[in-house]
Amino acid sequence: MSIDIKALTILEIAHYNGGKAFFAYGYECVQHPRLTLFKRFDRKTKQVTNTWRLDGEDQASLESAVQALEASHD
Repeated sequence: MSIDIKALTILEIAHYNGGKAFFAYGYECVQHPRLTLFKRFDRKTKQVTNTWRLDGEDQASLESAVQALEASHD
């Protein structure tokens, strides 16, 4: 199975309020709900951190998450 990253649709499913420290959004892939994104915004440093997850386990990038997803379907 080959997944086209450009064709994936990601929907916001949650908002997290970390008070003065951060806020974040949770996203889920429509085509592959096992694939999720946690996007954290640090209020103090203005840094944004994206964490891709497959089945709840952190992945290094979207590409590596998709590779793991493809491998699990083989």
